[in-house]
Amino acid sequence: MRRYITVKGGLQKEICRIFNLSKFGAWKALNYESNSPRAYKVRKYALENGGRYEEEGLTPNCKIYTSLYGMIFTFHNGYTVAYNSLLKRINVFINGKLVDANDGADIDLLLSTIQSTLQLSEGDINPPIKNSTKR
Repeated sequence: MRRYITVKGGLQKEICRIFNLSKFGAWKALNYESNSPRAYKVRKYALENGGRYEEEGLTPNCKIYTSLYGMIFTFHNGYTVAYNSLLKRINVFINGKLVDANDGADIDLLLSTIQSTLQLSEGDINPPIKNSTKR
């Protein structure tokens, strides 16, 4: 499992200046290669100023992006699950088009939505078809 925080170049320079770090020192902190108190502060600062936490390997064939108020799970073939923790809302997208939405979602619903979306993205089950016509 690999985890890291991505930041724009300007934010990385700011981190280097504020925390008196080299580019490599900032990289080590943002990629969890260093776990010193200063590295913890660097990661916290990065997340509070537009950095994005990413994790690979937790769920197979899935990239996870987190922010202060939500998570986005991206899968193969254009499948995406977005969770807003403030609204307790789960949205499922296929190629950027909203196909499902759930309000008042709890962790169990989020996990089952992620699992079913993973199966859909890998072609294990048929995708949802809305507004189909009978022939």
